[in-house]
Amino acid sequence: SVDLLRRCCAVRPVLMMIDDVQWADRNTLHLLEQLVSAAVPGLTVVATYRSGHAEERHFGAWLERLSRRDGTVTVLIGGLEPDELLRLVHSLAGHDIGTDGERLVAHLAAETGGNPFLVVEMLRLLVQQGVVGTDPDGRWGLLGDLDGTVAPHSARAVIAERLGRLGPETTRVLEAAAVLGREFDPLVIGAMLDVDEIAVLDRLEPALRASIVRELGPGDFQFGHALVQHALYDGVGVTRRGALHRRAAQALAEVLGPQISAAAIAGHW
Repeated sequence: SVDLLRRCCAVRPVLMMIDDVQWADRNTLHLLEQLVSAAVPGLTVVATYRSGHAEERHFGAWLERLSRRDGTVTVLIGGLEPDELLRLVHSLAGHDIGTDGERLVAHLAAETGGNPFLVVEMLRLLVQQGVVGTDPDGRWGLLGDLDGTVAPHSARAVIAERLGRLGPETTRVLEAAAVLGREFDPLVIGAMLDVDEIAVLDRLEPALRASIVRELGPGDFQFGHALVQHALYDGVGVTRRGALHRRAAQALAEVLGPQISAAAIAGHW
């Protein structure tokens, strides 16, 4: 395969693109490492991966070896910044949508974390729901309330695929967290599920590595995207969801006591 690429590159430069390389098996990763090591003139290899998988065993070791090789460049790509989101919205609309654009961008940033795929899916949902649309003059803008929107089906499919790789114990913890809201305290989850804090933190580790959740500070965690929290919450059966809400009310009163408002507790009854 290396010889074949050498012959191709002798005719013209070759760009090889590999998407989601974190799913590759060991043999494929070994082949890619050979290609990089061969340093074939005229060959550029671009591989994308999700940062949450960088610590997984064989993939993490492969990534570390590759990063030490001459000619390897790592580019970290985060979510779109608010100004970039605004340009995207104006580009899709075909015109500047004024103050509506700022409100829409704030909503999209909070719901998606700037993830371009989720941004587009969320916009599609808002159009379908009539929240975003055109006025009689054909100009795009807000036509309804931005609150209360849910994750679109295609985004849910992506989220479900990622959550499915975390294991049932982690998923149970995340379901309890989703009932609490976008931000949550492991101590409260432990009280809800009758497990100690260390067990909760252990079960959160896979979600942290996958960037499903992030740690804001001691005892303060947050879902990476509001869409993830929404999808988890909506995926819990009605009976189980009610039971978790009752547990949440009891746990909040037990763990936080006077630090939590009566209204916050009442919202779970």
